[in-house]
Formats: sequence, C-alpha cells, structure tokens
Amino acid sequence: MTGVERSARNGFRILLVSPVDKAMLGRDFYFRFPHLSLPTLAAYTPPGATVEIVDEKYGALPDGKGYDLVGITAMTPLAPRAYRIADAFRRQRV
Repeated sequence: MTGVERSARNGFRILLVSPVDKAMLGRDFYFRFPHLSLPTLAAYTPPGATVEIVDEKYGALPDGKGYDLVGITAMTPLAPRAYRIADAFRRQRV
C-alpha cells in the first residue's frame, strides 16, 4: 500500500487547477481541444480521496486550507500565471 492510498482512507484532499490569464479573457485566443489532463488525473486517484478541479476561466480559486496536494497544469502561454498560483499555495504551506 502506498502513502497516497493510506492517506486516501483518512480523507486526502486534492485540488487540481487549470489557470487562466485574465488579460486573455475576451480575446479570440483559445485552445482547440479540451484540457483532459486534470480529469484524467482525478480518475486515477485512489478511492476515498477527494478531488476538486478548478478551471479559473469559470471559477475562482479556493484558499489552500484543507488541501493536502495542489496540482497545476498549464500551456506555455499560461506558465507565468501557473507559477504565481504555485507561489501562493506555497506561502500557505500546501
């Protein structure tokens, strides 16, 4: 049994984030394919783990309290925003 499997039994909480650059909202810039990385990762999590997926295009990020792990995925143009999100969660010790 792995550490993740043991933690899942005790309510392991995971937040998966897809960032957006607010400056790009409303422009004609878009990705042609849906992001499948976060739903795929969520499907592979052990039973008992709670996974929340947040796409910043559609909702605000929650604070980091209560999460055991935060995963962030981003296309190259969104890397600066992804780094800012990671820094914010690190400051919260997530």
